[in-house]
Amino acid sequence: MSADLIICTVELYDVLLGMAWLGKFRVHLNCHRGRVEFDRSKGRLVYQGVRLISGSLVISVMQAERMIERGYEAYLATISLPEAIGEAKFQDIRVVREFQNVFQSLQGLP
Repeated sequence: MSADLIICTVELYDVLLGMAWLGKFRVHLNCHRGRVEFDRSKGRLVYQGVRLISGSLVISVMQAERMIERGYEAYLATISLPEAIGEAKFQDIRVVREFQNVFQSLQGLP
């Protein structure tokens, strides 16, 4: 499955996908449970988002250790951001690059 994504700053969302794409790949959304389910020939693929039940999404090392001892699965991840996040440039936006004649009059990004 591939998707043609446009990068934009939206808080509290991982990805925004259109109805055409969701329908094409037979996606089931379960907003209440924070799940996105994909029906595939190899079986169903389930993406489970992070749900805040109570408190904070940040847990202490001691809480993590207790959860691991109780049998919870644990994953260690490193997240890094590019140094120059700054403002987006016209040449960074695929649609603008492909249709430059349409966007010539723009002076800046909204």
